[in-house]
Amino acid sequence: MKKIFILSFLVFFSIKFYAQEMIEPGLVKWYSIEQAEELNKKFPRPLYIDMYTDWCGWCKHMMKTTFANQYIANYINSNFYPVRFDAEGKDTVFFQGKRWVSQDTSRKESKHELAIYLMDGRMSFPTIVYLQPDGSKTPIPGYKNVREQEPLMYFFAEEINKTTDYSDFEKNFVMSFATDTMPGRKELTSGKVNWLSMNEAIAANAKKPKKFYIDVYGSMYVKSRVMDSTTYQNHQVAELLNNQFYPVHFNAASQEKVNFQGKEFVNKGSGAFSLHEFAAYVMGNKIAFSSILFLDEKLNPITKIDGYFSPKRLKSILKYFGSDIYKNQTWEEYLKQNPE
Repeated sequence: MKKIFILSFLVFFSIKFYAQEMIEPGLVKWYSIEQAEELNKKFPRPLYIDMYTDWCGWCKHMMKTTFANQYIANYINSNFYPVRFDAEGKDTVFFQGKRWVSQDTSRKESKHELAIYLMDGRMSFPTIVYLQPDGSKTPIPGYKNVREQEPLMYFFAEEINKTTDYSDFEKNFVMSFATDTMPGRKELTSGKVNWLSMNEAIAANAKKPKKFYIDVYGSMYVKSRVMDSTTYQNHQVAELLNNQFYPVHFNAASQEKVNFQGKEFVNKGSGAFSLHEFAAYVMGNKIAFSSILFLDEKLNPITKIDGYFSPKRLKSILKYFGSDIYKNQTWEEYLKQNPE
């Protein structure tokens, strides 16, 4: 009886384990690199390029685990053009207006010219290459499990890489989803911003003029949630915002009517993806989250900045504009004298 129980357990365990494995083509909808390039011309998105070889065990393991995760696969499919590229393939490839071939088609292990270019000559497998629509590329070598893969996807898909280092974002990403039992979290997130609606800020400014800090955010973006959980809960950031600005946290899908500069702004749509007219005004020609608009005491625009900002970076920005340093110094000059 005991042997039967053990055998049944092993069969159950095997079924459960192998049910998580990915049988190609699997959950990720892979394109050829030529197909991805054509799609990118019509609807720009980053390319997510999985560089692999037939003999790479960790490449296969990543297919069976990380890429077999439904959430990871859905996010990659929705935010990237995913490509699997055999770094030792023999096919001729046309990409970025060039013809790419294998270095030596007579040798099985010969590397493909395009793989060498995309991986900057560091032939380690697996490697994921994040290729942005502007042509910039970042190869990330090594097997990544689901926990390691998740913040990397957000970092490149939401263009967080344009405003911060990955190590800084990863630290804040982990902290933002942790509980207060995480060492140091309570101390680093002890601040509280006294957010106002836009109408409340305008009314307060009529009595006591101050600069405005208007953060137009999208609730569906991870970078917005990370900023809310870490950057805006940093006590120094919160103190600067509360003392030197009227801070406004404006949901781009808000249904609030805003009266600004003699005009009423409304949201003519509904739902999480509708765009408020005031959010469109703040963002201008480029829809980006977060979009942060600085106004002076007379409600005249000072500047607009886009993207994710860590506590360290936002502190510098707030000091630069809040103390009127921007009137006499460029941002570059300020950073040289006040390195972060």
